[in-house]
Amino acid sequence: MIIRLTDKAKERRIDPERFADYLTSQQIPFRGYLSLSDRINNLLLELCLYDLGKVSRNNFFSYLQRIRISSYQFSSEENTFNYIIDLLENYIFSPTEAIDSLFLLKKN
Repeated sequence: MIIRLTDKAKERRIDPERFADYLTSQQIPFRGYLSLSDRINNLLLELCLYDLGKVSRNNFFSYLQRIRISSYQFSSEENTFNYIIDLLENYIFSPTEAIDSLFLLKKN
């Protein structure tokens, strides 16, 4: 649903400013440890904001650094999450490809 609404906001069928405010309000703050599920949700929302043009490229890449999981040992899901971030940072994945991959990761 978020993706469809993002597309409608880009087409200006819904107010992009209000929708961006809604997306921002749905993100979970970094006040401590975020679970993988929370990180996936936050990154999905940030990708939508970036796609809407509400987040600059520099701020988006700074966000990717903050949301990356840093741990001594990773689960396979955490490793995949960080790999998706690597693909975004190296311009191998578009936001749409990253969103698709994050949805698949969340299903697992």
